[in-house]
Amino acid sequence: MTKVYSIIDFLKKSQKPHTAEDIQRYEHVDIREEEVIYNQLMDNEKVMYNAKDKTFAYRPDYNIRNREELLEYLRQLPDRTGLEVKKLRDSYLPDVAKVIAELRKEGLILTITNKDGHPKYIFYNQHSLQTTVDDDIKRRWAELRMPDEADLAFEMEKAGLNQMQVEERAAQNDDKKKAKQRTRKVKITNTHLVDIDLTKDYVPEN
Repeated sequence: MTKVYSIIDFLKKSQKPHTAEDIQRYEHVDIREEEVIYNQLMDNEKVMYNAKDKTFAYRPDYNIRNREELLEYLRQLPDRTGLEVKKLRDSYLPDVAKVIAELRKEGLILTITNKDGHPKYIFYNQHSLQTTVDDDIKRRWAELRMPDEADLAFEMEKAGLNQMQVEERAAQNDDKKKAKQRTRKVKITNTHLVDIDLTKDYVPEN
């Protein structure tokens, strides 16, 4: 299987179809003579075989080769859904991080980043949907403050909101955990109590 993976990696990096002769030249194996390797390549979902040209090519999850194709793919996604960045690893797009940084700087895409500040999801920036936000609304938004965790339940109740069910479940789980701890069985290990029936009154032997 190591040789098969090596051939698939070669096809992926080359980004173009190759004949059996090409594979033999670069990978030093004649798949026409190696029946097992040939069949494994033919059955592999990441390999495309063109019977007319008798060529093998890598099948990426996303057939994206440059920034223009990435933009077009994002633009055609239904409901303007985004794309998880790590999925672009299985594509022909070189230097994914650099391309995303450029498109983001140019305002062509929007991103959601992880806690380290790296893009996790990317979206096509539909400029026609953008609208100007009144400065007063921006000011009011900036002035909003979340209450402290200790005061959150009180503030929600004051606003007529119910506490989240997840908090109720967490409290219930804590109660169950405490009850379980109270009923935990204790194993007696005192050696001087061995052979004494604790269900009866103890009368020492004379």
